[in-house]
Amino acid sequence: MLVAVNLTSNPARMKKLYEQIKSQLGAEIGKIELSLDPAQFDELMVEAEVIAAYRFSAEQFSRCRKLRWLHFGAAGIEKSLSPELVQSDVVVTNARGIHGDRMAEYVLGAILFLANRFDLAARGQFEKKWRQKEMVKNRFALAGKTVGILGMGAIGTEIAKWCAAVGLQVIGLRRQPNLPKPEYVTDIFSPAQIDEFLGRADFVVLVLPLTAETRGLLSAERLCAMKPGAYFINIGRGDLVDEQTLLEMLQERKIAGAVLDVFQTEPLPENHPFWQLENVFVTPHISGNFAEYVDRVGGQFAENLARYVRGEPLRNVFDKERGY
Repeated sequence: MLVAVNLTSNPARMKKLYEQIKSQLGAEIGKIELSLDPAQFDELMVEAEVIAAYRFSAEQFSRCRKLRWLHFGAAGIEKSLSPELVQSDVVVTNARGIHGDRMAEYVLGAILFLANRFDLAARGQFEKKWRQKEMVKNRFALAGKTVGILGMGAIGTEIAKWCAAVGLQVIGLRRQPNLPKPEYVTDIFSPAQIDEFLGRADFVVLVLPLTAETRGLLSAERLCAMKPGAYFINIGRGDLVDEQTLLEMLQERKIAGAVLDVFQTEPLPENHPFWQLENVFVTPHISGNFAEYVDRVGGQFAENLARYVRGEPLRNVFDKERGY
């Protein structure tokens, strides 16, 4: 069984990945032919039964002759879902779950940043201005505030737990509202109730995957359902939201502000107005990226590879039709 992996080009990380796989497989590592070198990937993937990569193009997929399982080292894999892959019998898994704690840290950090008006402190430091009165006037307590999480999967649930831990009320929206509700979430809404959901949230956190169903979900009409004093935090995908309407609402102060980690065009163009708005904080798509990312991806893949070799059910099987 040939296993072709393209998850890192760093020799030290490749060595760590091999040790992770060896630890999971034990003596059964002899059952596979394993390549971790990205320089060999394009050649070996043609005959590989198992492939692990971050992205996989339609052209690459068309060259594969024996592929049965394709693992992605990312959670958002919409750019790799070619029609041919979707319609095939190839099992797809992804890296769902490895980002939860770090993305929860990002969201909670963003909320604390906004509530304490650290943006004013940062600008004051660069300008060498003592902005004490302005900060005191504009800071607000989190007690009694509501965080609305659009997308209550593994990441959204982790965000909810972190937010509830500091006393925030948490509400969520998900496709199947009747599933069991975490004890730290007050209410779960269905997509049909999105306007009511948006109207209750002081912080709207967008963490949905990008699918045909969710693309453009936060349309101009939906964005106008937000509270005038609400903040918007997007760590999902830029194409989930009507970016032009969001820009206009921020410029006109129809909502209080936004923390944006993802955009329709990335990198965000230098001339984009988001860079200049005082009520917008821009980060370069880093909420789900961190120094230990490859190690976590490796550990997750190693465990699943051992399950595959032993004929056990794989974890994180991706529903190619639903897109998540």
